[in-house]
Amino acid sequence: YFLRDVESQYLEAEKVFREIENETREAFLSLLVINEFSWTCETYYKINRESYLPWLIKFISLRKVKIIETKKDEIFKLFELMLKKRLDLTDLYLYSIRGNKDLLTFDIKLKKLV
Repeated sequence: YFLRDVESQYLEAEKVFREIENETREAFLSLLVINEFSWTCETYYKINRESYLPWLIKFISLRKVKIIETKKDEIFKLFELMLKKRLDLTDLYLYSIRGNKDLLTFDIKLKKLV
């Protein structure tokens, strides 16, 4: 929907998105889907975070959008860190849920957080 790269899919998705915005439909969104969206935007379409994250935040903020695995506030914190630390969503999520456990990583940027 955001990319509008396949017109027929865009039109179908637009109807669903409008229903969610109008609160006549609920959306249950997995963190895995959010991660895939982020990865696809950045890797395949070469869209920077500053371009797609505002739209994603606006969508997730809708009352009828529910995140399956975690609270919306946690997702928004991850997005903030994505912009500040330039790490990917997967690494930041693992970092955020580690609790008091060690996080084994070879990612140099993520090691700086640990």
